[in-house]
Amino acid sequence: MGCTYIPEPWKPYTAVDIEDTLGKAILHHIDSRGLGTKDIRPRYKSIRKAHIDALRRGEPLGFRMCTAIIEALGLPIHISVGDAT
Repeated sequence: MGCTYIPEPWKPYTAVDIEDTLGKAILHHIDSRGLGTKDIRPRYKSIRKAHIDALRRGEPLGFRMCTAIIEALGLPIHISVGDAT
């Protein structure tokens, strides 16, 4: 069954939810370890403090940027859809 509303007319609810979940995971990881952009930059050179600040304000960075940051942090990402294995 589909979502009963679309929070952004140009973006599906699932995409918004995934980006939000990834952003929260990034903030949790860097805050719990006291990391900053200087710690991420060796593996993801285009990271800027403004990106982390945007996450803190609740602004989305997009799936690709979030996954790039997560990979740079060395975190695994697990995705499942319905009954798929």
